[in-house]
Amino acid sequence: MTMASTAATATTSAGSSPTTHDGVQQENDADASPLAAPSGPSQEDRRTQHWRASAWAVGCVDPTWEDTKQSAAIRRRQRRNGQVDERSSREKEVAGYLTFASWICAAVGAKRVGNMAVLIGTIEGGGDGNEYEPQLSCVLGPYWPVNMFVVFPFVIGLSVVAVIVGLPKQHPGVIAAWAVLTSCLLLSMVCVSCRDPGMLRRHSEKPDNVEGGQDWIWNDQALTYRPKKAKYDPECACIFEEFDHVCPWTGTAIAKGNMCAFRCFVTLIMATIVFDVILLVSKVA
Repeated sequence: MTMASTAATATTSAGSSPTTHDGVQQENDADASPLAAPSGPSQEDRRTQHWRASAWAVGCVDPTWEDTKQSAAIRRRQRRNGQVDERSSREKEVAGYLTFASWICAAVGAKRVGNMAVLIGTIEGGGDGNEYEPQLSCVLGPYWPVNMFVVFPFVIGLSVVAVIVGLPKQHPGVIAAWAVLTSCLLLSMVCVSCRDPGMLRRHSEKPDNVEGGQDWIWNDQALTYRPKKAKYDPECACIFEEFDHVCPWTGTAIAKGNMCAFRCFVTLIMATIVFDVILLVSKVA
């Protein structure tokens, strides 16, 4: 009896070793734990859902500025864990500007279309010939920090120096010309950097009765038909009508909606700098 009892005990112990039993129990607990079940769609799923549902011809980006803050935090943790960031240097540069902008845009409640910040206006509606078209009254591009913290301070600082050093005792006609030139420059800067460059609404089907008879082609990046002159810009993550380029100094894309203001800005900033330098040099001489 003693030997049989001992053998039975040994068999039981061998059949349910602590290591094996604990491992199985841990797996079962992990499967049964409510923490293991997804609490909702992942950030990637939310990004895809927003991309497909958007009324705008945009790329697959974070739906809100809060999401961009979370994405930046995730990438920081990944870098600390030694994971390699496979994005290109250009993509990292754009992401850096967007991360900085996301803190301010989220704080002021700015809306988002692609990588564009909508400060004033409505972004709902529109697309596929919807009669209700959203209104974008104030839109900033992804590089607005450069425009806000570099270009504007430079222009304003140079103007202040000109007022203090160059304008005193000048002829009234010179003062009036300087005032008009500088005012027009500031106005053109605002019109370029804060105006809708010409973001295209999404068209899931090729439009009928197209103006000018131009053909429309499909764009996979924004899931839309677009005119041939319209192009998708990955930095702004939007399709713009008659897109030309992205200007970091104005902070935004240059396209149909702000091209005229951009040309005025380029002309006026050169004329204003030359005017201010002549005023300052004349005083020094």
